[in-house]
Amino acid sequence: MAATETEAQSQRRWVPATVGICHWQTATDRFGPDARAAIRDRERVALGLHPLGHDSPFLWAPEILDDENVISYSIHKTVPAPQCYRNNLTALSQAYNLYFVAYQSQIFVYVPRSIARQRLPRHPDCRLRCEPSSVAPYIGGYVDRVVPHSINNLTAGFLGNEEVVVACCDDGEVYAYYTKEIADWISLQENSPLAHPRWPKGCQPGSAKPPAHFFRENVGVSAWGLAVHRQSRLIAVSSNRREVTVFAFALKNASKRGERHEQYHPACDGPADFVRSRTKSWRIVLALGHHANNVPNLCFIDDEQGGADKISAIDIDGFTWVADIWNAGRPVICIGPSAGSLRRSEESIGDSSRGWGVLALPDVSFLTVDTLEELIGGRPRTILPASKVCSQPMADVEPCVRAVPENPCPELDSGLDRAHNLHIVLPGQNALHAIANLLGNVNDQLGDETDEELLGDEGFDEAEEDEDEEDEDGNDEPDEANDEVEAGSDDDSDADAQYLEDNDEQDLEITQAEPADDVDMGDESDASWVGDNFIEEAIVDDVVNQALAHIGSVQPVTSNGLITAYGFFHQRRLSTSLFAATKSLDWHEMGEKLVYFPHSGRITPIPQEAHSLAKFLKRPREVSDSLRANLDSMSRGYHLVRMYEKDLEMRSLQAHDLGDETEIGIHCPNVLTFGSFLDRNLRPYFRATSRLSMVMHIPELSLVIIGSPTGRVLLLTPTRLSSPQSAGPGKPGYWSHGLRVEWVLPRTSDDICHGQPRRPLHGVAVGPVQDERGVGALGSDDASIPRRYRLMLHYRNHDIATFEITREEQTGKLCIF
Repeated sequence: MAATETEAQSQRRWVPATVGICHWQTATDRFGPDARAAIRDRERVALGLHPLGHDSPFLWAPEILDDENVISYSIHKTVPAPQCYRNNLTALSQAYNLYFVAYQSQIFVYVPRSIARQRLPRHPDCRLRCEPSSVAPYIGGYVDRVVPHSINNLTAGFLGNEEVVVACCDDGEVYAYYTKEIADWISLQENSPLAHPRWPKGCQPGSAKPPAHFFRENVGVSAWGLAVHRQSRLIAVSSNRREVTVFAFALKNASKRGERHEQYHPACDGPADFVRSRTKSWRIVLALGHHANNVPNLCFIDDEQGGADKISAIDIDGFTWVADIWNAGRPVICIGPSAGSLRRSEESIGDSSRGWGVLALPDVSFLTVDTLEELIGGRPRTILPASKVCSQPMADVEPCVRAVPENPCPELDSGLDRAHNLHIVLPGQNALHAIANLLGNVNDQLGDETDEELLGDEGFDEAEEDEDEEDEDGNDEPDEANDEVEAGSDDDSDADAQYLEDNDEQDLEITQAEPADDVDMGDESDASWVGDNFIEEAIVDDVVNQALAHIGSVQPVTSNGLITAYGFFHQRRLSTSLFAATKSLDWHEMGEKLVYFPHSGRITPIPQEAHSLAKFLKRPREVSDSLRANLDSMSRGYHLVRMYEKDLEMRSLQAHDLGDETEIGIHCPNVLTFGSFLDRNLRPYFRATSRLSMVMHIPELSLVIIGSPTGRVLLLTPTRLSSPQSAGPGKPGYWSHGLRVEWVLPRTSDDICHGQPRRPLHGVAVGPVQDERGVGALGSDDASIPRRYRLMLHYRNHDIATFEITREEQTGKLCIF
């Protein structure tokens, strides 16, 4: 343990989470002396600059790795190219000594070689190739139409007793692999770093088949948020369709389904009972409100038995949506964002921060403390009273954040400094520029974009602008999601603005969107939905042909069918056909894969053929609006942590407290600030990185970990007082639950020791520390005591910082790392 940390802990009146020294592994350590120059040249090309080396860099992508035109040896084949503007792209297994990293459309699996330092080898021990399904070309990319199949998010979790790693892609594809199969395959290879005490009968080293996905589905547009529920065996996915899709696996014995229907659906009084029986595989589509926007993150809310009951999701406008997974006819609940004055953007001067992360915490996740200082880490700056935009008083705890020892995040700069710091644009700052600059000049195609257009949040705003410019009907119709939309430029935006104005005197903390007059078609909708039938509309998408034509290396594609050229996917025109109406059919006769729409109670079969499935996935978005929805008693036992660009807050999921006082919520402004750079050349690399989007929860340590692509990670302890106490005379509310900021990593001393150029984060991963037996059976009870976790920060330039974390309160033992 570092001496500076020991001194810092002695100054606190509580025992914070214990963080070991920082171990760095640089790109040079992993890939050799040529790696740094290769990464530099690749970054220069992505910014529209000329490379400095002799080996011309190319974008590392699986689609072109085996191209015969690529030289046989290149350092760029060894060093993968990370994709930009995504969510969290790394994960650690909880059951095995496996580390997952997503590069483009592949998942690299490494076995860390050192318990203390977690060193990664140069080459992966296994590579999972997420091959696109037959429907993926019809969907296309959202962030990047040139390389549409790149992974947006990656996570590991348990489905029952089996751990899985799940990834979702820009073209809507979702994949899941069993980590046991991956570990077994690696252990069967020659010179495997994973010990295998006995070879299975008939197996010899190198004879096993590579692991394959057991699950692959598509959600119809770019997928972003992922959540895995162990007890209920569910995978939830949020997307830019502004809805949430929950995949529920069949749990009954298929051989028994041929018997009498009543035996296996004894209480099927409605669709919810039939879905809960889990005799079939379900796609549950949770519609959100009319004014919902793109949804980057989500989490589960459990019932009293620990089963998944609801989904909580946040959209980029900061609205939180709570939707019932099972029960039919229950409208979604909308929790409005905090006041814009409390969440000012650091990147877009004058605007409010975007919403990026959400975590619902039950009471059991909070560490019991006795004093206010232990509750929030100090004294609040002020307590803001409840208002029409917030039903709770909110405590501003920024002084507690600033008091964290060795906090590398400075106080927020002035608006002028931030404008100079962030509003700088070089040509070619997105993936289209990056690839096009490698293949040819496309400046004429891209046009004269303004600085403001280039400064939108990558993956959401710019992609939506592209969607609008390529509107099917040729109309230049801005999307309501664009944060630069002018007043009166969009009917949906007018409706949302009018809704907020009409409800100005109401409490917007927990409310509902106004019922929609008509269905929001959205840019991603390429077919009309009438009842249970689809009516096809023409799908016109010539972006790929335009790009190919301007690049000049490949002729435009005019024939139907899937083509790949340097990773380009071409969307085919869908043939006209109608789905059969299903309302008259019995549910058990609809097939083995069904779709359930809880907001309307409708059940339909899901098409299996690619054309028909694509039309289903691109149907107009449905909405769930009501002014009469309320949180039930189970949801009120939760507290909701919401994350924006640099701020976070915690509120109770309760509309109104009993009595005269309400619980005080927590507002942490400027918790992970961007800061200033002495080197102006670093600024372009951090464009659109101010977002608290990497969210992890370790219940065993009572610890929440939140990462930002700006390169910082926050360690928080959810706390609660043993006895709630009043805020005092003349002050609103009472203290009950809180958040305590423990550390901001890497600490100032860690940065000084490392001394390398700063780069954005590719991903943050946390998992148990392995011992001589591995991580522990099923990632639970066999690990060493006291429980220690490894935290790995993977930067976009392939530098990796590793920490070990534990909490001494669990055992009272001294932990020496």
